[in-house]
Order: sequence, then C-alpha cells, then structure tokens
Amino acid sequence: MGSHHAPEPDTVAHSRTLIAIATGTITLLASLSVILRLASRILNRLGVRWDDWACVGALVFAYGYLATTIVAAVLAADRLLYQPWEHGFSHIAFYLQQLILPNSILYNTSVSLCKISILLFYTRIFSTSRPLQMTVYIVAAFIAAYWISVICGSIFMTDPIEAQWKMWISHRRINTFRFYLTMGVANTVLDLVVLVIPQPLVCGLQMGRRQRVSVSFVFALGGFVCIASIVRIYFIATMNMSDAHYTHTNATLWTMIEMNTGIICTCLPMLPGFVQYFHRRYFARKSSTAATEGALVSRDMTYSPLPHHVEEGSSVREA
Repeated sequence: MGSHHAPEPDTVAHSRTLIAIATGTITLLASLSVILRLASRILNRLGVRWDDWACVGALVFAYGYLATTIVAAVLAADRLLYQPWEHGFSHIAFYLQQLILPNSILYNTSVSLCKISILLFYTRIFSTSRPLQMTVYIVAAFIAAYWISVICGSIFMTDPIEAQWKMWISHRRINTFRFYLTMGVANTVLDLVVLVIPQPLVCGLQMGRRQRVSVSFVFALGGFVCIASIVRIYFIATMNMSDAHYTHTNATLWTMIEMNTGIICTCLPMLPGFVQYFHRRYFARKSSTAATEGALVSRDMTYSPLPHHVEEGSSVREA
C-alpha cells in the first residue's frame, strides 16, 4: 500500500488539517446530542438504559477516530517526515500507514455500536411486538458477524501483520480493495435494514401532525446516513490503494460524516423529552405563580379592613 514517491507536503498537510477541523466540528455536535440524550433520560427520571450506553460507546470510539485524525494532521505538518527513508519510503508514509489499522477498528466499532443502540431502542419502544423482537435479534447477529469479520480482516490483512506499515518487508496480502469495498457494501445494507425494520409499526401509529413531522425528520436523517455510507463506498472504490495515505482524504471525510451523523440520528428520538421537561417546568412555575398571586389577592380582598373614613354598611360610589 505504500508508494515509492513521497506525497507533496503542502497538499497532504492542508487536506489533513481540513479533515481534522471537520471531524472535530461534527464530533462536537455528536457529543452535544449524546449529552442532551442522557440529560433527557435523567431529568425525566427514566434511567439510563442499554441503548443509551451503546450510544455512549459509539461516541467514545468516535473520539478515538478524532484523535488519530488529529495525529495525522500533526504528522502531515512536519516537513522533515517527507524525506526518503527505508527503501525509498518516507517517514510520513510509514507513520500514516500505522494509523489505517486503528482507524478501521475505531470506525467499524463505532458504527456497529450505533446500530446496536438503535436496535435496543426498538426493543424498548415496541416491546409488545414479538415479530419485531425476533427481527431485531437476527439483525443484531448479522451486525456482530460483520464486526468480527471486518476487525479480523483489518488486523490480519497482511502476513506478517507489521507489513501493513513496514511496506518493504516480504509479506502476503489479501485483496485490499475488494475487502474494503465488500465491508462498505455490507455496512450500507445493514444501515438500510436497521432503518426499515420499524416502518410497518410506525405507519400504523396514531400520531399528531407534529409527531409525524418529528418521526419523518428522524428517518430522513437516517436516510442521509445511508447516503453518506454510499458516498464513502464510492471514494473507497476510486481510491488508489498504492497511495492510500495520500489519496484517501475524501474517504476519510465521508467516514467521519457517516459515523457522527449516525450518532446524532440515534439521539434524536430522545431530544424532545429534554425540551418537554423544561416546558413542563416553565408552565408549572407559571401556573404556581399565578395561583399564589390569585390567593394573595383573594386573601387581601377578604381580610383587609375597611378604610377608617368608610363606615360599615355604607356604600362606596364609584368615581
């Protein structure tokens, strides 16, 4: 996967910096979504469930992806690393190649936990539907099989394993392009399946207009996650695998978008509870204040003594 031609320092440094900034921004939005999700559960005294913990896990691995992205940006800014090193390879190629394996593990673990979080959420809100429960278990088994396959494939892609970053040593390698493309397609198919599972039940629910708009928005964002996954596959398919450390900028960008948007989408159904909590508190406080003021006025009107110049039994003429 290495190339005997060192990439242009300015080009690599600029692209890595942009990716780090974009990754940091959308990871921040995903973080805020998870915080609001947990706050909604705690404030409404609903407790933190397994689907919430799975979502937190997905965010933790997204942080790991952000960390490796920042490391790549820092390395790309060091011009000394572009000098030829072992067998014509540059230091920058050696270091960036070492990040591909942890990136793959972090990304695939995050998106898998995100899907599991959604499935656990389904089992909680549609607990009376046995067909849906069975479907969820089957899809969860496929997600687990996907995760095991992609992690093992990423680790044992070369024999020996260190040949992934020591590109000059003698080794055997699987077809990297076909592996990443196959795993990308499998991930997208699983995204679509997870999105479609509750549709029959959702369509049969009796909901108001506002609720239908909210549900439609959640599924629309879920559809965008699927689109982001498809775009990522396209850039993987067009990536030059012999210069992956140089040409995978777009693939990395869309990987980040898919991963963090999935986390945001997972949190959206819980966010109305956060708003409703403060809405209830506001109106409860307002009603309490109005009731207190009304009681005080009533008490004053009932118990206040008459002015000393108005005798009992006399009438007061309005001005």
